[in-house]
Amino acid sequence: MDTSHTQSIGLGGATVHGSSQLRSLLLDAYRNVPFYNELFSRHGVTEVSLKGEPRLVDLPIITKRQLAAAPPEQRLNRRFNRRGLSLESTSGSTGMPFGLYVDRVYKFRRNMRFLRGLLSVGYRPWQNMMLLTDRFPDPVHSRRNWTYCSVEQPVSRIVEIYLRAKPQALYGFATPLRLLAERLRDSHSSYPCPTLLISTAEMLDAATESIYEEVFRCPFADFYGMTETGLLAWRQPGRACYTTASQSMVIELIRHKSDPEQYRLVVTNLDLRASPIIRFDSGDLVTVDNTDPIPSLTRVGGRRIDAVRRSDGSTLSPYAITDALRKVPGVRRFRVVQQSIRDFGIELELNDARDAAPIRNEISVIFCDMLGEDLELSFDIRDTLIADGTRKFRPVECRMGAS
Repeated sequence: MDTSHTQSIGLGGATVHGSSQLRSLLLDAYRNVPFYNELFSRHGVTEVSLKGEPRLVDLPIITKRQLAAAPPEQRLNRRFNRRGLSLESTSGSTGMPFGLYVDRVYKFRRNMRFLRGLLSVGYRPWQNMMLLTDRFPDPVHSRRNWTYCSVEQPVSRIVEIYLRAKPQALYGFATPLRLLAERLRDSHSSYPCPTLLISTAEMLDAATESIYEEVFRCPFADFYGMTETGLLAWRQPGRACYTTASQSMVIELIRHKSDPEQYRLVVTNLDLRASPIIRFDSGDLVTVDNTDPIPSLTRVGGRRIDAVRRSDGSTLSPYAITDALRKVPGVRRFRVVQQSIRDFGIELELNDARDAAPIRNEISVIFCDMLGEDLELSFDIRDTLIADGTRKFRPVECRMGAS
């Protein structure tokens, strides 16, 4: 990776490379996290150099593949008692889930950052809010005036919950929000509209924004975050630029070699100590506004994830597929492409290719349960599934009608 054209936003300037908070994080990781001790040492980084004025550009950048290949225990800080930690798995929406240990202090800070983002875009604590998320295993989970609705449910069920909850604020992954909007538009002559919509987890395109405006008829904001960081940036309704969580994150922008207008986004999480995230390549491409001394994010070219079509005309949330496949033992990474109503191509990267036959059988059963038995499933076992260029590939893609 070329780091000669690195710009940093968030903490900014010399603070990015010389803050006591950053120095403390790097030293702690070197001393107490086997993954980082081995990684830093292999790249000539020593405790002495970290005690001075450590520069992030002198440290190696890590990828999701590296993190997924290392057992969670290798990335666990020895200062933390595992019994007091929670092991959280990434969503699998990029086709490569892995686990992170988090402590209660970090959870509190992450929640406060999320609340700060909500307040910034116009949410008020007394409002009823509905959240379309994969956070809870139950189909519906209520907490005070918040209603959590699983994105893995049928769209018809999500519509029922929405009509009953009548939320003033609606938060959710872009694909389930779009499916909800389409069903409301096509099947209901009248329905309650929220006063605020917050879209997250996927890149917003013009078509999605258009249906938000048509159906929900309210201001909408965009949240950008990752399991590895929590909420990283948010864009207020009507604004062109994102606000970044600069007190908790160091964000580095590295010019894309083939497109100088775009940058690769590399993140260091200053709050997470139990399973540190240092110089993590998000896999996203961003554009920036360079008119001010500190650049501002204007667009995040993140993941796209498609809804799958059924033979009866209904759709299946792609998160139902990613959630099911990430639970299949032996599957390291996957990609699902729907070519027609019945035809699916499934690419798999496995821990051990000798397990291919039982894994194919298990996945076939999963697809039949979700989409019916009259399917044509073609499997392709790959040594590696590599994202196109530097961007996250689409783990679930519907090519029906594509030219």
